[in-house]
Amino acid sequence: MQRHQSFPIAEDRLAPLLGQSDFRAYFSFYHCSGCFQALVISGTGFSPKQIETLASEKCPECLQPLTSSISCSTVEAPVDTKFWVHPLLSTRKNAQVQPVKFVNARSLFGLPSGIAFVDSLIGGLTSDAVALFRGSNLPLLIAERYCVKVQLPENLGGLDSRALFIDAGNSFDIYLFTSIAREYELDFDRTLNRIIISRAFTPYELLQLVGKEAEAVFDTYNPQLLVINDIFNLFANDADGEESRKIIRKIGTAIRRIGQKRRVPIVITDSSRAGYLDFLFRDYCNILADFNVSEYQINARLLKHPSRPSAEIVQEVSDKTYNQQLLAPLKMMRHG
Repeated sequence: MQRHQSFPIAEDRLAPLLGQSDFRAYFSFYHCSGCFQALVISGTGFSPKQIETLASEKCPECLQPLTSSISCSTVEAPVDTKFWVHPLLSTRKNAQVQPVKFVNARSLFGLPSGIAFVDSLIGGLTSDAVALFRGSNLPLLIAERYCVKVQLPENLGGLDSRALFIDAGNSFDIYLFTSIAREYELDFDRTLNRIIISRAFTPYELLQLVGKEAEAVFDTYNPQLLVINDIFNLFANDADGEESRKIIRKIGTAIRRIGQKRRVPIVITDSSRAGYLDFLFRDYCNILADFNVSEYQINARLLKHPSRPSAEIVQEVSDKTYNQQLLAPLKMMRHG
């Protein structure tokens, strides 16, 4: 289950309803199955009479009768989440309502990776997410899956948009990307054309790509996901310690500026585990996760998250390859 993160629209009215508690509970989430418009959040569910009243209305976004399109799912949210109903709707007849801006229900979940144990640990990536994933191979797989998922239409969990992939490790795997696109039955050429790949070969080129050229890409193509792959790879031999720290700070500042200005999820991978650079960079991220892969299992640890406590998941690996995906849910143990 994935839980509420935020309402990006009408936040001043809706965000307080989601609560602040670290303790979680399950809530009924009613939405339009046609356009995924959020309708109701309820901790107790609706009576048949209330559902009948709600179904007699039209969806505030697509204007289709809710009789045939109202849908309900269970989501996890803070225990102090309050009842919420779209202001253009009512569970009581003849209620007076005021206009409200469109709220996309997908924004409640964020962008998922499509890997069950990753999404269980981290949740969806919301527009304010800056996630650093550390590990040898798995973070690249996760990052490339996000690059495919962001292209899916919203009713399938995507953002119907492009991704910007800045590759500091020269390790973008086109065969992996192809297999993920095929998994979702996407046209490979179109999918590849919707990912903008920029490669850096020195720390200074990486700073240029993140600091200036990314702004031009956002202005031209408006991608809804930024990936910076293997961010510390170029620092081992190309810059001394003090210079590396200066560049990392500038890169971190540029990433923070992009996040605040563009409001898109940012995924950063690190396979080098450059200790002091990693420590220096942590303040620029609000999500930090480690992925340690052995022959038989994956140990995934969530170390930092704006709303989730630290946790650990041990996932047994299937006999399928990473390129085929997927990691069969044979055994999952959660700690934390």
